[in-house]
Amino acid sequence: MCILTNAYPARTAEQSKGVLTQYRRLRRQPGLRGVANKLLRSYSLRPVNNAFWKIRFSDPHDALSFDKLHVFAGLTDHFLDAIYRFIVSGPDGLDDITTIDDR
Repeated sequence: MCILTNAYPARTAEQSKGVLTQYRRLRRQPGLRGVANKLLRSYSLRPVNNAFWKIRFSDPHDALSFDKLHVFAGLTDHFLDAIYRFIVSGPDGLDDITTIDDR
């Protein structure tokens, strides 16, 4: 199964803050530490505040989203082509890499 065919719900900073708040609330209650830890693991979060939460209009989850344009049709093709030419032609292929860096 291809991972690109799976649909995953988008996450937000607000959601992560809410999960962290709920984790801290559960962790304070006797006998619920295990439940609190499972909650964090289910979201792949750690028990720390994200520094980007303090920056207005920033959401780290948006920055980590999958971008089909650049993966399938952007600079990837040019970059891989230059790497291939470097491997095949040796040090003379460096001109291609410089071309990519200058873009």
